[in-house]
Amino acid sequence: MKKLFFLIIVITLFSFNMCYARNLETDELTMGGLPLGSTQEFVRSVYGNPISEQPIHDAYTGTCVVWKYSDTLHIIFRDGYLDGVITTADNGFRTPAGAFVGMPVYKHKAMYGDPLNYYRDKKVAGKGMLYYRTTLNRNIGMRFDFEGGKITKIGEDLYLIEAEKEDLEICYR
Repeated sequence: MKKLFFLIIVITLFSFNMCYARNLETDELTMGGLPLGSTQEFVRSVYGNPISEQPIHDAYTGTCVVWKYSDTLHIIFRDGYLDGVITTADNGFRTPAGAFVGMPVYKHKAMYGDPLNYYRDKKVAGKGMLYYRTTLNRNIGMRFDFEGGKITKIGEDLYLIEAEKEDLEICYR
C-alpha cells in the first residue's frame, strides 16, 4: 500500500512539471543581435538607416516609432530605445536559441518548451501563436506566429492588437 501511495505521489508531481510553461530570460529577447533597450544610434550603426520611420500612437502603450527596413522587418522604439523587433521572413534574424521564420513548429517547441499561452486562430485551421513571457516583467514577451506547421512571424510584442483578439482564442495558459 505504501508503494502504491508513493507511486501516485511521484506521478502527480511529474504531471505538474509537464504542464509548466517556460518563461524566457531577458537576454533571450534578442533578435538579430539587438537586445531590448538598445539605442537608436546603436541600431543605426549596425543596420544603417531604415527606409522609413513612422510614429504610432496607441492608447495602451503610448507613442512609439517604427523603423521599417523591409516589408518583412520592423524595428520598434519607445522613448529612443529598442522596444521590439518583428520579422515575417527568413531574413537572417534569429533568436539567441536559433529560432527563425520558416522553421518547423515542432523544432521551435523543442528549443523553447511549452509557451505561457497558446492561441489558435478561429478562422484558419493550423494557424495560431505561441507566447512566452519573461521572468523579469510580466508585460514583456516574445511571440511566435505559425501556420501550416511553420513559424511565420517572430516578435517581441507587449500585447495583442485588438484586431488579433477577435480572431484568436486562447487554448491554454
